[in-house]
Amino acid sequence: MARMRLRDRILQAWRLRLRRTAGSRRPVHAGSLLRLEGLESRALLDGAGLSSAILFPTLAPQSAAFTTSPNVLKNSTLSMVVPALSGNPAGVAFSLGTDAPAWATIGRTSGVLSLSPGADGANAAFNVLVSDNGKAPTSKRVAVSVFSAGVIGNDLVVYGTSNSDRLQVVANGAATITAGGVPVPILLPAGSVVSSFDTTAAGGRIYVDLGAGADALQTRGNGSISVRTGTVGGAAAGDVLDVAAWTGNLTVDAGGGAVDVTSIPTAVAASGATDSLLVGARMRSVSIFAANVRCGQSVQADAVSLQTANADLKSANFGNASLKLPQDGAAISLAGAGFGSLVVTGAGTLVDLANATFTTLENRSPGGVISVANATFQSFVNSAPQAIVDL
Repeated sequence: MARMRLRDRILQAWRLRLRRTAGSRRPVHAGSLLRLEGLESRALLDGAGLSSAILFPTLAPQSAAFTTSPNVLKNSTLSMVVPALSGNPAGVAFSLGTDAPAWATIGRTSGVLSLSPGADGANAAFNVLVSDNGKAPTSKRVAVSVFSAGVIGNDLVVYGTSNSDRLQVVANGAATITAGGVPVPILLPAGSVVSSFDTTAAGGRIYVDLGAGADALQTRGNGSISVRTGTVGGAAAGDVLDVAAWTGNLTVDAGGGAVDVTSIPTAVAASGATDSLLVGARMRSVSIFAANVRCGQSVQADAVSLQTANADLKSANFGNASLKLPQDGAAISLAGAGFGSLVVTGAGTLVDLANATFTTLENRSPGGVISVANATFQSFVNSAPQAIVDL
């Protein structure tokens, strides 16, 4: 509803401006009220179509030699063939004890043991039973270690749970992870375990999937990190992302939820589907994917990209950052804001830059409406067809 109200305000203001100044001011590309009527239909668009925008690395199903103490990463599958000697292999049958978790299965005749723990998977020990031609079964005890962090390719992937997690990522060189203050071991592709991994040296990135629940993530250091909050898929999470001491590249994906950019620690009390992003140190880049974004705090970054259906950025201070608005049909208020440059590429985007202060503006939004009334800037380039630009 807030997004619709913002669209209505922008459209109404520009419609009145066009009517009042019809004899003295002409919008670029001869925009008309009929064109505005067409754009109003775009106001019916919402953020429901926004889904997870971060492409997380995935681990292909792995096969390994049988061991009674296998290591497996959450949200992946490890398969092993349980050996069995018999003079009549056709009579051999495999099964699992009643203490086996639901994510462990075995082929009755193939003996292929598959381990596929999800976000809430935990260490488990259970019996693998082998019966030879109807005889009493023999058993092997298997103890599986489930890992919440692992290396996939050159990337470090960290998974939260459906509960309220408290995670910390410190990446001053090699990255370390803690959950609730307890160090989180990292599973390497070969199956060995380490306490840290340097994604920068490997040319990779850190990916954190917070899962459901009201989570808190604190990051310190540099490098590149992508965070998927618990609002993806419609869960009302209210996660808190403290990146005040992060100086690298940051991507936040809140899916259909909202992100409130702030520096107020009490934002920990965030509720509903609104995530709080606590900013501070200057970052190389910030990208936010969300249905709604509100910014009540200055953001220090070289580049900022907002893929959002609605953003209330009035009076926000982005310093000399380069802003990008790629979302189609978005309604963005940057009234009174300050930044370096802005590139608008989303089709049909409504952008209010009244009284804003910036250096350059480039509009590539076909069918968009851009208002720069009373703004202070040096250069403006409009390369979009059928756009209305109110100067």
